[in-house]
Amino acid sequence: MKTVYIVKSELDGSFVIKSTNNFDQAIKNYQKIKKVGKMEISLWELLCNIQFTDDRRADNFAEWLQSDVGKEFIITHFTRNSLLELKKLLSALPKSCPVYIIGGLAIDGYMGKLTREHNDADLLCWRKDIETIKSALKKIGFKTKIHYLKDETKKAYYIETNEENPIISFLVMDKVPNNSFEISIGKNLHQVFPKKYLSSKKVVINDVKFPVVGLELLDYFNKKTKANLNRIKKENPKLYSILGLKIINNNHDRKLLNELMKK
Repeated sequence: MKTVYIVKSELDGSFVIKSTNNFDQAIKNYQKIKKVGKMEISLWELLCNIQFTDDRRADNFAEWLQSDVGKEFIITHFTRNSLLELKKLLSALPKSCPVYIIGGLAIDGYMGKLTREHNDADLLCWRKDIETIKSALKKIGFKTKIHYLKDETKKAYYIETNEENPIISFLVMDKVPNNSFEISIGKNLHQVFPKKYLSSKKVVINDVKFPVVGLELLDYFNKKTKANLNRIKKENPKLYSILGLKIINNNHDRKLLNELMKK
C-alpha cells in the first residue's frame, strides 16, 4: 500500500511529489521548519497525502502529477486559495466592520487580475472591531492567534489565523488626531499615516470584490519589506539566502507599483 505525498516549497513555489510506503524517509531532506538564529523559517508545506491500495496506481498518479497538467491540477485542488478565503471572510463580516486589503493581493487588485500566486491575505482593521474579526474568522472555520505590543503587553497589534502558515492576517489600526491613524509594524514600531491613505476604492479579481488601501500605503509597505530584506542580507546572509520567494515577490510587486503610480 503506497501513499502519494505532495509537498510545496515555501522558497520558490515548486512541488515535490513522492509515491512511497515511508513518508519520513521520502522527504527526510525536506524540513518543514528551519531555525536561523532566533527566527524560524517555513521551508516546506505538506499539501496533501492520498493513499492507494494498488502500488502501481500510486506510482502512475505520482508520475502524472509531475506533468504540466498534473501541476495545474495540484494548484487548482490542493494549494490554498487566499482569494476564496478572503471572499468568505468579507461575506461573514458585517457592513459596520470596515477592513482594508494590503500587500500583494491589493496590488493585483489594482491590476484587475492575479499576476502571481498569493499564499495569504493581509488586511488592516480597527481596534474596536477585533472581536468582530475573531467571530467572523471562527464562522468560516479558523481559530485566531493574537500578538501583543512589546511596550503595551495587553494591547493587540496583529491578528492571524492560527496555522503553521497563516492564510489571513490583520494589522490593527488606532485612530489618532489630525485625521490620521496609527499601526504597529512589529512589536514596538509605531507609524502614523493620514487617513486618506486608507482609500475607499474597491477592486475586483475573478468576481471577488474587495476594498484596498491607497497606493501610497502599498508603496510604504513594499519599501519597508525591501528595507528589512536588505537589513537581513547585511546582518544574516544565511537567513537571506533562504528567503528566495519573498525576495522575488517583493521585486515583482515593486515593478507593478512603479507602473501603477505613474498612471
